[in-house]
Amino acid sequence: MRSPLRRVGLRVRLVVAFGLGALTLCVVLAAVTFGVTRSYLLSQRERAAEHQAQLHANAVEEALQTRGSQVAKVLAGLRTTADTQSLLRFQDRWYTSAVGVGPDDVPALVQSKVREGGSEHQRIRLDGGPVLVVGIPLGSGGPEYYEIAPLRELDATLRTLSAVLASVAAALTLLGAALGFWTSRRLLQPLTRVAATSREIASGRLDARIGATPDRQLSMLSEAFNDMADALEERIQRELRFTADVSHELRSPLTTVSAALAILEGRRDELSDRARRALDLLASEVGRFGKLVEDLLEISRIDAGAPVDLEPVCLAQIVLRAQMLASLTMNIEIEVDSAAMAALVLGEKRRLERIVANLLDNADRYARSTVALRLGVQPGPVGALLQLTVDDDGPGIAESDRERVFDRFSRGSAGARRGDGGGAGLGLALVREHVQLQGGCIRIESSDLGGARFVVELPELRPGWVAQHDGGGRTADEDTQRKASLK
Repeated sequence: MRSPLRRVGLRVRLVVAFGLGALTLCVVLAAVTFGVTRSYLLSQRERAAEHQAQLHANAVEEALQTRGSQVAKVLAGLRTTADTQSLLRFQDRWYTSAVGVGPDDVPALVQSKVREGGSEHQRIRLDGGPVLVVGIPLGSGGPEYYEIAPLRELDATLRTLSAVLASVAAALTLLGAALGFWTSRRLLQPLTRVAATSREIASGRLDARIGATPDRQLSMLSEAFNDMADALEERIQRELRFTADVSHELRSPLTTVSAALAILEGRRDELSDRARRALDLLASEVGRFGKLVEDLLEISRIDAGAPVDLEPVCLAQIVLRAQMLASLTMNIEIEVDSAAMAALVLGEKRRLERIVANLLDNADRYARSTVALRLGVQPGPVGALLQLTVDDDGPGIAESDRERVFDRFSRGSAGARRGDGGGAGLGLALVREHVQLQGGCIRIESSDLGGARFVVELPELRPGWVAQHDGGGRTADEDTQRKASLK
């Protein structure tokens, strides 16, 4: 099972690692510092209390020898601090220097040690505060002297020390996390540049490269990436040139075959029935071959970044001439909303005609009996959109195939449904390319007729846009950027 920490980003993991490392180090150092300081201060305080208690015990022993049984006066004569309290066990009686302190406040362990003739001390809590109880025997089997010294000041000092150490540990932990963030930012900066450059290359800027860096290790990464990008660009350019060259070379024999086919069509009446069927088959295949060559040439122009000459175009006029643009085997239902009749889009008329023709050819190939073409106006996020829909009553397109059918040479799961072989799988790919180059988008939905619905949305031309951009066309890269901004 994956650790939850692995699900977050590398930068977060580095910050957490630095923070935890700083916290662990601070906790260890704080614990050691506090332990050593506490041990030292306690030992110093205990030695001072034992020394003071010994002096007081000597004074009490001397006083008892000279004053006899005047024990209360003896204890009252001791020079102790206000918080220090003295107890004396003399002739099996207990005497104290303060009210509220008695033999029950002296630990049994201390009393037993003193009665055995040895000195003893022990830390206890009395009246809610820490105290040190010191017991000293006054002669063998004689009186016993006890002194209770407060440790409140020492306890306050240790509390202050622990608070300071905790604050320092928290501050150093935050400092460690900040250091981790700074370090991760420096470490990931080359990867960020690699990611940004990769996105630029993926968007079509094949000449994008990573700039030079003074760091030797990072320069190795930059050089390796740039070498890979150079090889990729060279390979793509070589494939583009190959596609364009092949398409151009195929046009010459295609023209010759078409001319020969036209001659045979002119002498069709002289041919036998079998030869006529062969001629029809040949004409069909030459037509398909010609369309394939034209599609390949169009794709090579798009990939080469051919400029897109945009101008105001009335899409309604293209839709109304749709029957003439496509090679249809059945009639189509055309419907244009009144709001769309005079609406304009900023596009290239040739590409718009190709969009309509390819969508109708695709619908005609899979429809059973009905193809419907509609043009309307819909509100968009930044303005009105001209919405072109093409419906058919065919088998439809599964949701899993609705993106894949726009790939080049992809014909979908129902591509070979008919025996005529269908298309080459370039028509819809060209449609998407043309739509995106003109700032629009295309999607597939389920049709009310039972088949597939292709929806093309293009931004309606807004007043002032033509005047602002009058005087020249734009490149395909610029239109792609415009399309991205519209999204």
